[in-house]
Amino acid sequence: MPFTKNRSFFLRVFFWMCLVALTPMLIVSIQGYHCSHQAVIDRAENHLISVLDSRKSMFQGWMNERKADIRSLSVVFDMLNNIHPVSSPDTAIVMEHYSLLLEKVIQENPSFEAIMIFDENGNGILDTESEKHPDGYFMDREILERLLVRGNEVNIGISHLHSTGGIAAYAGYKTIDSTGNSSGYILTNLNLSYMFDPVLLDRAGLGESGKVYLYFPSAGKFYIPSSSDQSRIIEAQLSDNLVNSGTGIAEYIDYKGNGVLGIAALIDDIGALLVVEIDQDEAFKWVHILGIRALITAGVTLLVLIFVALSVSKYLAKPLNKLVAVTKMVAKGKHTKRLEDFSGKEFREVAQSFNQMLDKLLESHRRVVRVESLAAVGTMSSAIVHEMRSPLSSIKINAQAVRERLQSDQEYAEINQITTRQIGRLESMLSNLLSYAKPLDLKLTSVNMEQVVQDVRETVNTELKNNSCSLVFSNGPGDKPFTADAEQIRIALTNLVLNAAQASPPESEILLHAKQDDAGGGNIQISVSDSGPGVADDLRDKIFKPFFTTRKAGTGLGLANVKKIIELHGGEVEVHNAEGKGAVFTIILPMEGLKP
Repeated sequence: MPFTKNRSFFLRVFFWMCLVALTPMLIVSIQGYHCSHQAVIDRAENHLISVLDSRKSMFQGWMNERKADIRSLSVVFDMLNNIHPVSSPDTAIVMEHYSLLLEKVIQENPSFEAIMIFDENGNGILDTESEKHPDGYFMDREILERLLVRGNEVNIGISHLHSTGGIAAYAGYKTIDSTGNSSGYILTNLNLSYMFDPVLLDRAGLGESGKVYLYFPSAGKFYIPSSSDQSRIIEAQLSDNLVNSGTGIAEYIDYKGNGVLGIAALIDDIGALLVVEIDQDEAFKWVHILGIRALITAGVTLLVLIFVALSVSKYLAKPLNKLVAVTKMVAKGKHTKRLEDFSGKEFREVAQSFNQMLDKLLESHRRVVRVESLAAVGTMSSAIVHEMRSPLSSIKINAQAVRERLQSDQEYAEINQITTRQIGRLESMLSNLLSYAKPLDLKLTSVNMEQVVQDVRETVNTELKNNSCSLVFSNGPGDKPFTADAEQIRIALTNLVLNAAQASPPESEILLHAKQDDAGGGNIQISVSDSGPGVADDLRDKIFKPFFTTRKAGTGLGLANVKKIIELHGGEVEVHNAEGKGAVFTIILPMEGLKP
């Protein structure tokens, strides 16, 4: 079977199979992707929060250590000032001791870039390493006053970025003498790069693409640590998604233009955001793998669907094509063409039902053809009967006149009697032919079975006497009137009784029995039984056909008329042989008459 012949059918089958099979898969895939995507974000958020908290706690710990160092310097300054006051005559010696002490502190603790000491009036009395500060003198009066008005705590100023790529922050502390008064101020420049770079460069928990850096909102710059000597300062804006996310995770594009998942927290002491990020490609790697597997599964499923759709369409189209082919052949006049048996149970049942329908249609067609033929014959017969009746009546009258003249001649009288009988036979044959050919118009009334039987007796009385037979009628229980054309029922029963009388031997009984079957659909059954030889099995389908007879004197129209009358009433006629007796003709009629 060529594919092109059933392409449309295949496409419809394939479409619906894809719709039924792939739609749930697509819905599940979308839901699965959404759930997986959210699960990755939730997992990444928990992980990044853990990394962020650990890094932030390290920063805070080191900042607290530096504050403690500054307080320690204040204590040492107070001790030395009590021993050798700055205002003593040996000021130069005192300053030299202080300078050596501070240089040693800077050497041993690289967190301090420079240290300056001011008196209680804010006048500088000692400046250590300030000339080595990357941006020159690291402190001015305005900054000093802004830092030291905050009270007796170690104050961290706003961090600043060196031109060399590092970051630093000012820190100041007001020293208090034994009397509780301010004895001066200690100010330092903290090297935040020295403290923070190891933390920012630590790869623990960051995977392949994770990174940690600082963002300074006031300057709009990123501080990107480097394992080399030179760190990077990038001027760019942090994504609004991250800024507006609060403490939660955000999806955004980083300063490199890559999609990332990130989280941030503010480090109050330096006024910077600590940002932890991981590339989305790495975070969603296994989701992408699942997506690829889903696509492969969908592709395999699609191939399977194509194969199944081809098989199913071929399986379904083959009997359908044969059905169409047989239908077309029947339409062209090949009424005997039938479907062959199919393999499937359902198709086999369809084929059997279709063949039964064709058989009934063929039978109906033959019946229509027969009816049309009979109608044509009936029209012609009616014309012939009318044409023959006039000369036949003339012959009959002349024969009777001749019989009166030939009464004395026995030989010619006998010939005249034979002629008269044959004329009567011709008249009977013409009457039956006219009755069969004439269309019937039923006049339905309420019929009483007893009255019909009485009318039949009167009609067949002479024939019964000639054959020395008797008619015995019996009526079953539930004798109710039924709806029918009384005259036509009388004619049908008369024909059956006459046939029974002609088939029965002398001195025999013809049984006419009627019974009503309300439980079986509201029918009345009327049977006529004779004592003759019965009807041969091979003749049962033929005896109701017009012009078929087994008697020399028969016309072959009696039983045909019976069948015609009964079928017009919506009933049927059956015949069988009673055991040890003759034939039994049974008429089955609906009690309520023919329904429209």
